[in-house]
This record gives sequence, structure tokens and C-alpha cells, in this order.
Amino acid sequence: MRVRVLEKLKSWLGNQENPEQGESEHVAQAPFLDKNVPINPVEEFYRSLLKKDLTTFSKFALQSRSIVIRDVFAREATYGRLGYLSLVNEIDASTYDDWGQNLRNAESPKYNPRILLALASLLLNSARNDLDSQTGVQIYRFVLEHHGDDALSGYDKLQYVEALGELRRYGEQSSLIRRFKIADLAPLQAELMNIDRLAYDSPAEEWLEALNGVYENLDMVRIQIDSDTSMPLMDRLESSTSLRCDGPKISVIMPTYAPDHGIWTALRSLLQQTWSNLEVIVIDDGSPTSYDGFLSKIERLDSRIRLVRQTENLGAYSARNAGLALATGDFITVHDDDDWSHPEKLAVQAQVLLNDESVVATTSAHIRSTENMQFRRVNTKPKHLQTNYSSLMFRKDIMNDIGPWDTTNRGSDAEFAIRIAQNYGTSAVVHLTDKPLSFSRVWSGSLTSGEMYRGFFAYSRLLFRGAFRDWHKKTRRSGSSPVLLPHEPRPYAVPTTFEPGSRNKDLGVFDVVYLTDFAKQAKFSATVLQEIETAAQAGLRVGYMHIDSPQTPRRGDFHPRLFELQLAGHVVQVSENNQAETDLLLVYDASVGMFLDQFKSTLVVQQGLLVEDKGVSLSGTTRREAANVKQALQNLDNGFDITFEVVGASKKEHHNLHNNVPPARLHDDKLIWETHVHAEPAEISAPSDTPVIGFHSFGNKYRWPANQQVFKTVYFSNDHKTMLYGVMHPARKQFGDDVLARAEILDRNSYSLEAFFDAIDFWIYFPNERLQDRVWLPVLDAMQAGLVVILPKHLEPLYGDAAVYSDVTEVASVVAALSGDSKEYISQATRGQDFVAAGFDKQSYVRRLAMAAGKGNFNELDF
Repeated sequence: MRVRVLEKLKSWLGNQENPEQGESEHVAQAPFLDKNVPINPVEEFYRSLLKKDLTTFSKFALQSRSIVIRDVFAREATYGRLGYLSLVNEIDASTYDDWGQNLRNAESPKYNPRILLALASLLLNSARNDLDSQTGVQIYRFVLEHHGDDALSGYDKLQYVEALGELRRYGEQSSLIRRFKIADLAPLQAELMNIDRLAYDSPAEEWLEALNGVYENLDMVRIQIDSDTSMPLMDRLESSTSLRCDGPKISVIMPTYAPDHGIWTALRSLLQQTWSNLEVIVIDDGSPTSYDGFLSKIERLDSRIRLVRQTENLGAYSARNAGLALATGDFITVHDDDDWSHPEKLAVQAQVLLNDESVVATTSAHIRSTENMQFRRVNTKPKHLQTNYSSLMFRKDIMNDIGPWDTTNRGSDAEFAIRIAQNYGTSAVVHLTDKPLSFSRVWSGSLTSGEMYRGFFAYSRLLFRGAFRDWHKKTRRSGSSPVLLPHEPRPYAVPTTFEPGSRNKDLGVFDVVYLTDFAKQAKFSATVLQEIETAAQAGLRVGYMHIDSPQTPRRGDFHPRLFELQLAGHVVQVSENNQAETDLLLVYDASVGMFLDQFKSTLVVQQGLLVEDKGVSLSGTTRREAANVKQALQNLDNGFDITFEVVGASKKEHHNLHNNVPPARLHDDKLIWETHVHAEPAEISAPSDTPVIGFHSFGNKYRWPANQQVFKTVYFSNDHKTMLYGVMHPARKQFGDDVLARAEILDRNSYSLEAFFDAIDFWIYFPNERLQDRVWLPVLDAMQAGLVVILPKHLEPLYGDAAVYSDVTEVASVVAALSGDSKEYISQATRGQDFVAAGFDKQSYVRRLAMAAGKGNFNELDF
């Protein structure tokens, strides 16, 4: 019977998910692929992405929280052969002896171990349940068996043994701890994993003995537990050491709101510190009056405790600043109201400050734990012992130099710590990471429902971090250091719901909310920011929502213009979980919708519109597309609970949509989402005696001519001057410095685009012939600037009589002819501006926006 079942299983697996991929670099290793099968452009895009930058895409996968994305990894792990479920079935089947033997044979299917390991890591970091964790472990086990220990990185080994503990596979965990030499990879990790195991299945006394063994090895005092077994284990922790040390006063600030039993644990751990000279300032952050009796007990607990009650709930950092104003200590630190600290915590941190005057702040290490002392982590570092940024201890006098905490209601620990380092140097902040000085309580259910978890950060937090880092960088570039002055306006933008007392604020109604990836390197961020600026200038209430796009290369900073607009009040950040409403949600970049299968927003949307913009392409290249518009629409529909329409960003793209989506989904053919020019038309003037021609581009090498000869013929003549602007690297690489030396190049850090336009008479664009072009914004900008634009003849269908068309060898003569005929020059430049006004200026854009939102023409809007 078992043999028959196995044969059926093998047959079934063999019939699953026939390959759809074409020839690739792996074909020689995977003879089952059919080289004649056409390539799926979307699948080809993601397989290429995994090959090119697995690390970046893995981070994106965690941030997306998508389940569908697992298929992308599975396809590449099996060279296009299997989707996720079939891969899991195949790996499960490999546990049978005879099937496992087949996998070792030369004729057996091949796998990419690097991608398999990435999938295992993704599963363990984003696990919804123990089944995901089990699958991740089985993939690790499979790779280990078939490729050996060296196939696993140190990170893989740490994550593998951690997951075994979470699944309570302690025997296998213990074996691999020795085999992988975990003690060398992460000090104390093996001991802490054993302590974690004891919290599950051993008496509390045995658990305590193991923990005290760690403390003794670190020359720290032992602790004990209360005999009351009705309390959670964390709340039973205490110390009875008689060890005492003295020194400068330490002020410990503890914000609290509606506290529960955890605060007694936190306070007891502070009152039992070996450092005797301390004060504990408890700031009640506007708890309901029903807590008055509870708070009074706290006030009477010890003479070193000072209770301050605030009337409003403004958030932990406002509370910290209130405590800071009252602190009398030389050293300041904070403590969460439900954590427990080892009795030597304050002494260990303070001693570093006493030993070295150049050190201005220290942090300690903690372990995140449930109240029953089962260890947890909320980031992608598979180690129990991690830096506790909330334990920052600093010299009080630095506040005179850098200012207090930002009063946002969350996330300001990082900004404050980085601000200290920016002012005093990174070596002035010492991170004590070798001792578990605290246990930070993690409440049941908070890990997956919160704003941070194992590679996922709420986008509002990412934007907040991006904004303060942008401020820090700008401050450094100006030659100074970041200082946050009390009672002064914040010098950088933060989400509205991060303001004190505004965490659950209703953001109200917006005319339009723009959703895209606003990273500086994102494909459409500059385009959307221009649309935002135009809409805001027209008097609309504008919001923006950021979601990562899979086609953004290595992620860096957010586009700085975004924060400038936000700080000026022209746009409001809207998170997916905010209370808000919008007449129009405009999604730019279909790829942001590709992996939103687990996304759900509370934003109320009256009209949703997806802009399908594939950008320009090159002839003769493998077709790759980042999005399937149907999948993107389905996810957006589900995420925002509304039926989205879709519109093309060019006539060609919009025409193609007629074949791909139902008619009811297609936006009005007259409202194609073409680019628009933000600037007003400039005054047109005739060329100077010696005409000046120019061109500008900001990076794409295919916007330049295909070779040096064409470039020289088009742009250089004894009868005119040549001026270039923008990103010159592609041109330097292709044509050489000697050729470029014949042109005057304006430094874009010293000159604006407008100044460049003012300096030239003709704007000339002869792109690489492989570029499948469409209406391009720089062409429109040049026309709006009152210049005559000269283009190759194959672009005439795009611009009509708005430009002049020429062969490569005729450009100089065309320039000479128009330079000598002022009337014709002005007439031609006017046709260019008329072309822009007919559908590509900001008035045209706002009318299109109004129609999309169902609000007529917005005739009363002001510019």
C-alpha cells in the first residue's frame, strides 16, 4: 500500500505546474525546462530581480507581508518548475526514504539552495502560525541534508536553531547548537535558548537556576523569584542583594498610562537597584480618574518615587520631557512601566559614564519576553540578546546642547539617540550588548498586530524615520549639528497622527490621495510629487500614502521634496490604518498593488484609479514587466473595499488596456494620464547672434545618442555653442571626457533647470534608436520654456508641429536657418507652447483630476 501511495504522489507531483519559463542561465542544470516555451514577462521580471538582488527583494517580501510572494521564491528556487504549494509538497515527500534517495540521483530535479534558504528565512520571519514555521524548518533541513553545513550562512544557522526552539523540537535544536557552534556565532545565545526551553516545560526553580548561571558567569548578582505562583513568572522576579554602590544621582523617568500589575514589577526592580542614589519620576500621562487610587498607592510606595499627573494623554515622549523638567539627577534614563531590570543595570550603565568623560550616553541589552518568560523578537536579528534603545542613559547637561525628546507619540527613541551621536560622535554613545540587563514585556497578540515585526515596519514609522534622517543630513551639510529647541517649530515633517494626543485622530476628507513608492530611487516618485505640487497649488486638499514598490532598486532615502511639501503643509501623510476619506485615490505604479494580498486599509475611498505606466522600453530586449494589472486591481479592490478603474499613462498603454480589462474598469479614453508641465509658459525671444543649443537628462543612458559619432554630429558645430545639464555620467562613460570638453556643462548643484533653459536657444534630443519613446516631460519642459525643440523624424507622430524634425547630419543647418529667421523661430516656439497648453500644462492636469474624481472641471480652483 505504501509503495502505491508513493507512486501516485510522484506521478501527481510530476504533473504539477509545468514550466512556463524560457531559456535561462540555469537551463543546463534543469533539463526538464522547455526552451521553446515563451517567457511570461511578469514572472521573468521577478525571477530576474531575485537573481540580481536577492537581499533587497527579500526585505521587500517581509515588508509586504504577502503570502502570494512565496510563489516568486518557489519558482526561482525550482528554476521555474514549481509554485509554493507544490514545492512544499515535494520537500515534504522527500522525507520518505525512497523519494529522498531519488532526489540524490543525477536525474532528480534541481534546486537553487540560495533561493530555498531565502524562502525559509522569509517563512520564519513572517510566519502566521506554526505551520509556516514548520515549513521553514523543513526547507532548512532539506538544504542542510543535500548541500551540507557550508550552504548555510551564520544567519541561517541562528534562525534555524531558533525556529526549532519555537516549535519545541529541542532534541534537534540541541544537536544543531553543537554542530553549528552557535556559541561562536552569538555569545550567550545557546544558554538563552536553553533558558527559553525551561520556561516552557520545567519548574520555575530550574529555570531560575539556569538564568542565575548566566548571571554568575558574567559576575553579576543572582536574583530570586517570589513564592506566589499565581503571578506570571516575570512579575515574580526580585532581588535581595545587599550590594550597594553610590555615585551621582540618577533620575529614572517612567511614563505610564492606565497602568496594570506590570508597573509594580518595574518599580520594584528599580527600587532594588544596587545604585542607591536615584529618584524615580513616574509621569501619569492622563489616565482616567478611575486610576486615581491605583496611582496614589504608587506615590506612597517609596520616598524615592515622585508621581506627576498630567491632565492630557499626549504620549510617552511628552511625558518624558515633563519628567526631564523635574529631574535633579546628573544622569538621566528612562524605564518602561511593565519591564523588569536586573539590580545592577543602572550601576553598569552609570559606571561607563563615570570612567570616561568623553562618553555622553549608554544603552544596555535586553530580551523581549512574554510575562511567562518565553522569549520573543520583533526584528530580523535571530538573537535573544539585543540593544534596548529605551534604556538610554545620558548626562543631563547635554540637553542644553541638543534639546529634549521630540514630542511625537511614538518612534522618538531612535531620533534622540541618533541626534546625540550626530552632536558628539558615534563613539560618545556606548552600547552595552554583552549582558541581559532587562526583560522587556511583550504582550500576547502584540507581535503581529503592531507596527513592527521581524522585517515589517508600519509605513508611517518608516516615513517618520526618513524625515528626521533627512533633517539630520541637511543639518550636517550646512556645517552644524541637529538641535531640537523646546517651544520651537519642529524642523522636519512627521505624520499628523504622530503629533501629541493625535494617535487616533480622524484626518478628515481629502480631494485626492496619491499612493505610490516615494523612495528617492523609485520609478515614479518625482512624477507623482510634481502632480502633488500642482494639485496643492490648485487649492486641493492632498494626501499621500507610501507603499514600497517591488521594482524600486536598493532602497535608500525618501525623496526629500516629499518632506519639504509636507512640512510646508501642502500634503498630509495618510497611513493605511488612519481614519480618513478621499474623493479620489490615485495609485501610480501598478506594481505596488502586486503583493497587497494581505493589505487592508481603513481609508474610505469614493473613487479609485490605477495609472498603468510601464515606462519606455528598448527594442531587442527580453520583455519584463513588474505588474499584472488584473492582479494589482484585485488586490487594490480588496485592500480599499472599492472597485478600481485603470487608465494608461500614454495612448499606447491605454489602448492595450482595452484588451486586458473589462470595459467597466477602463477609465475614460479622453482622460489618458499623460505627464504634465508644472511651469508656466516662458517669454519667447529670438536667438542671440551665436545660437546656443542644449540638452539635459537625469540618468537614463538611452536618452543620449547611441554612439560618439552621432553625438558629435548632432551637438557640435563651429556655428553654435553647446551647453549640457543634468547627470553627465552616462555621457562621459559613452562619449569620453575629451568629447564632452567641447561643451559647457552647467553644474546642477549651482544652476537650476530654469537657468539652463534661459541660457540656450534650441533644445535638441536624439535618443538611442532602441528607445521605444513616448511623450517625455523634458521635451515638454523645453517647449514651455519658449525654446525651439529639434527631434529625429521618427518622433514626429508624438509631437506633431510642436517640434522641428531633422536627420542627424541636418541639425546644424536647421539651427542656422531658424537662427537667421527670428519670425519663424518665434512662430515655432509658440507652436511648442500651444502643444503644451492643449493637454500637458497644469490646468489640463487639474481638469483631468477633477473629471476623475467626478467633480466636473474644478473651474473655481486657483493657481
